[in-house]
Amino acid sequence: MNILQNNPYRLLGVYSNSPTKERLANHNRMKAFLKVGKPVSFPLDLPSYLGLINRTDASVADAEAKLTLPKDQILYAQFWFVKMTPLDDVAFKHLVNGDIHGAIEIWRKKECPSSLQNLFLCFLINGYLFLALYYAEKLYTNIEYAREFVGYVVNDYSLESTDFLIENLLDNICDDFGAKELLIVNKADRSWPLVSFAREHGKMKVAPFVNRETGDKFKSCAFVDDKENITLVAFWSKLGELTPKEIANNKEYLDVIQLSSGTYKLVYRETVHGNWRKYIIDKCASKYIADIQNCIELARKSKGNQPKERLLAGEQLRKHTTDSLTELSSMLTHTDLQYQMIADKLGLEILQCGIDYYNDSEDPDAAIKAMSLQKYALSIVVGQAAKDRCKENVDILQKIIDNLPPFEVFTEDKAIKEELHKYCQLPDLISHAVTLLENTQPYLVSIKDKLGADNEYYLKISTLVVNNALNNVIAEINEAQKYDPAEERRQRNKKLMEKSDPLFHPLYSSLYNDEFLYESEDRKTKYEYVKRVVLKAKKALLIMDVLDMEKSFEQERYLPNRKTINDFLLQLNDPLPTYKPLPLKEKIMKQVEDAPASVKRGIKGIYNEFKDDKGCLSAGAFIIICMIVGATINGGDGASAGFVFALIFLGFIIKIMDLGK
Repeated sequence: MNILQNNPYRLLGVYSNSPTKERLANHNRMKAFLKVGKPVSFPLDLPSYLGLINRTDASVADAEAKLTLPKDQILYAQFWFVKMTPLDDVAFKHLVNGDIHGAIEIWRKKECPSSLQNLFLCFLINGYLFLALYYAEKLYTNIEYAREFVGYVVNDYSLESTDFLIENLLDNICDDFGAKELLIVNKADRSWPLVSFAREHGKMKVAPFVNRETGDKFKSCAFVDDKENITLVAFWSKLGELTPKEIANNKEYLDVIQLSSGTYKLVYRETVHGNWRKYIIDKCASKYIADIQNCIELARKSKGNQPKERLLAGEQLRKHTTDSLTELSSMLTHTDLQYQMIADKLGLEILQCGIDYYNDSEDPDAAIKAMSLQKYALSIVVGQAAKDRCKENVDILQKIIDNLPPFEVFTEDKAIKEELHKYCQLPDLISHAVTLLENTQPYLVSIKDKLGADNEYYLKISTLVVNNALNNVIAEINEAQKYDPAEERRQRNKKLMEKSDPLFHPLYSSLYNDEFLYESEDRKTKYEYVKRVVLKAKKALLIMDVLDMEKSFEQERYLPNRKTINDFLLQLNDPLPTYKPLPLKEKIMKQVEDAPASVKRGIKGIYNEFKDDKGCLSAGAFIIICMIVGATINGGDGASAGFVFALIFLGFIIKIMDLGK
């Protein structure tokens, strides 16, 4: 630690409370040695712990200057050894001889201002911050101890407050070790508060042990339960070996953790706690909190700007606050009110940037870009209200993303959705269904080309279009079946009567309300009306037939309704063509699969004959003739049947030839 290694009391070779005459004597000795170029040393140099000292005339003069004012004397005394009691004399003999552990054991025997100060320094030298601060706290939170310590250094026993002493101490330790090291919270997957662990594993004692390999002596905690079962808990290397009294006084700050190897370690949860921790947080964490707050205010200035500016503001806010939030997280627990407030404030502002961007943006991938901010916001907020709001927005956005089309067909998807939106505002007429189908078909073809006929999204949106069109077809046919020419005539007659002279009412009534007179005409009128509607439906179905759709929809909704409409068309002698006939090759293979085994072998024989080009011309001519005859009889399906017949026939011929060989 810099303030220890370069402490002016150390450089002058004295204790912090050494009399002036001792300091002057050392100073004169150094001047004499330095004048002739000889090195000079003192017992308190402690080179094995603090390193070597390079004394020069300038460094000696600088050390003297640093101890001019009482406040500076106190500051440097806080980080140097003091000798006030006979016990200190004994302990220092061990320390200057390189036995710091012996010195510690002596100072542990009696609590007084000098033993507390010297224990603080010994543990600080060894790197045991938890124990060092434990003894410093015992010294500075007792006004009598602190007053006596200051009195020995500057001969002033009027100390009323220890605040400045605590601030001096913590500021310098923070400068050397860093606030992060002091505020870190040690966590483990498997850990227990010391008190809880003791309840489960029995009474604790600190016992000496010897390392069998090295012969080194060490101490460890041993917990013994009622059945004499012993559980060993080693001291963590950063904690150091504690006495039972030190453990008892710090039990609320100590945890037992279990390592992956199964062994137990006694660790401290926090290096510093209470008001001292709050001071470090207020001093160090406030800087990070202020940095985050400034970034939040900068992002808020983009409110109301273009969508992309809000997105950029959110991304910049995340980028520029990540390090500060990470540092805060290492200093404060997430349950700390200061951390929760700034983390929630930051998360909600990032969330709002994402919301504003998505709501106002026309980018096809706006939901995906916004989701990056929303998920980050959810990951950093702490408060339940903030978490709930972020979670709600993430869930909403995820549903939107789940329904987004693949990126390469965003344009087609948007065009189809616009057509559907317009379509839903129109009456349920087949003419509008035809318009929808005609307008969306090019986009569906484009999607199919890009994604493939089996793509889930393509089938889903194609089905959506067909279903909407089919709804209008069904609706208008149903309305056509309800059409009543007689009622239409009666309404027409009613309007005529309303406009005519009452004298003619009997005439109109007898003329237009005679059901028997118009029965034949009404049937014909309704027939023609339904016929027109069904023929319009046929036009829509012919377009739908060529579109792909999900299998369940096709089988359960489309085909049953298509059959119903086709039944009407059959009555009109104008049926629909076969629904999506198999390509010729697939149809032949299917019929071959359904044929008897002997026929299959015969057909295979044809292929064998074709391999040698024997009879190709005659066989080909025979097949063409069969297809022409079939087409004459039953169109395209007849041609297919003729082709299959020719193959089967030739198969039999070849089979007979095979038998004759």
